Amino acid sequence: MGDEGPHVQLVQKLLGISSDGKFGNGTQTAVKAFQTKSGLTADGIVGKDTWKALRGSGAFQYDQSSGELKRNKIVWAKGYSGAGAAKNDPSQESVKNKGPIPAGKWKIAAPIDSKKTGKFVLPLTPEGHTAHGRTAFQIHGDSVKNPGTASSGCVILPRHIREHIAASGEKTLSVVK
Repeated sequence: MGDEGPHVQLVQKLLGISSDGKFGNGTQTAVKAFQTKSGLTADGIVGKDTWKALRGSGAFQYDQSSGELKRNKIVWAKGYSGAGAAKNDPSQESVKNKGPIPAGKWKIAAPIDSKKTGKFVLPLTPEGHTAHGRTAFQIHGDSVKNPGTASSGCVILPRHIREHIAASGEKTLSVVK
């Protein structure tokens, strides 16, 4: 009780309750109900087993147009992909260094630190498609100095979301138009 921030907000979204980012009585009650339903000890604490159950399973889905990252139809976060007028524009996915990440299945690799794109970056590799010959796709953070300008096709999401993606163990990102 008393915690707050983006991690709590994600827990609230995954529970399907109002997400103000503050872990109060309502959130604790919802966690206990979820734990009971999931066959876990209903202590109201979001520990390792509760996190695993909340995250669910299955591929992540990134929508080129909206920038939404979903899992099991639940929106985890909203980001963006692409630069300038091509940002979040599926018709521009083949334009190198401008268009959004191309639609299709992608393999999510273990996190790395990059001099160019920052800490806790998730490299992406196309599976079953050529990505229009484009390369070096990642999920990384936004520019601190110029928010909204960090992508030349990579998916831009906050660090706490990238951490949750990595911790989930899921290795598939499905990009849809």
